[in-house]
Amino acid sequence: MKSMDRLMEIKKFYTVDKDDKPIGLHAPLQPFSIEDGVMTCAICHGPLRDITRYGRLVSRMQLDESTKKLNLYHNRGYSILSEELSRHVQRLQQARAPRPVQWAGSLQIYGVRDKILNAMVKIMQKLNPGRWEKLLDFRNRITEYRRRVKSAEQRFQLVRNKVLAEQRRQQTPGYFRITVHDEILQTNAILQAEALEIRLDIALIADLLSPAHLLQMGDMKLDLNLQKPRDECFVLARTAERSGRLPQQVEGQIFIAQLHALERPHTSPSNAQRCLELGKEAIAKARSVCEAHPAQTSGFASEINGAERMLTGVTFYGEVTSEERMVVIRAMAREFQRTWQ
Repeated sequence: MKSMDRLMEIKKFYTVDKDDKPIGLHAPLQPFSIEDGVMTCAICHGPLRDITRYGRLVSRMQLDESTKKLNLYHNRGYSILSEELSRHVQRLQQARAPRPVQWAGSLQIYGVRDKILNAMVKIMQKLNPGRWEKLLDFRNRITEYRRRVKSAEQRFQLVRNKVLAEQRRQQTPGYFRITVHDEILQTNAILQAEALEIRLDIALIADLLSPAHLLQMGDMKLDLNLQKPRDECFVLARTAERSGRLPQQVEGQIFIAQLHALERPHTSPSNAQRCLELGKEAIAKARSVCEAHPAQTSGFASEINGAERMLTGVTFYGEVTSEERMVVIRAMAREFQRTWQ
């Protein structure tokens, strides 16, 4: 036991008495602070995971290892989905114009993104059936990816929830205070998933509001309000800022500007001017972040310029993700894999 205690450096993790018996926790264990070490007995090479004396150290290693694998899986998934999204939207923009259809009445597009999407799908089924079929299937994949990377699905959060549930069951005081920080949960994956979903939804809104589809609708009244999606983008940007996730902070501001640009032609003159001002404000915020942190926000310049051209009416809607940005995403994925393997 003394040999194993020295090998496992037990005094770094527990407060021990004069007989080397653990009597308390020595200090909080930081995530990923323990290098791959002894997981088996030095003599018989049996596993240590069932040895209570070394349970804290072994559990820490297991949590770190499972989190590394989970993060690698999520990062690969994000890279693949980003490239697929770019290809899907590019094919959508190159698709043929819809056939003429008689349309009567008015259209109301407002509310949260899911409500807007449901309304747009019903409209598109009349305008151009099958046009969004593959994109909607792809959106379901993004939504599933977003569900998997939520903090509740990550190992540290699961452990915390189990401890709190056991405390409530036994009605014991909260001796174990487990605080799960962003760097432990790797919230980058959560924010990336939200940004992917918002990117696709904006592309679908832009497609419905494209000149070809609007011409097909004729003189029909269009009631468009994209405030709820903009609020979601604001929350994305603010959460990313608090978590230090600069790319998603920039993306959130770009999305806000794009949504203002899409709503501007379909609202009152006074609100159109406000959309222009708020859109320019979002563009300025995105640029300021890029200028302050050029290395972490590489590849966003063309997207920011594209959103600005949308606001001023120079272009209707640009590419969903610039090729420069895709190069950065691929490079980051490779570097991430080397770092975490």
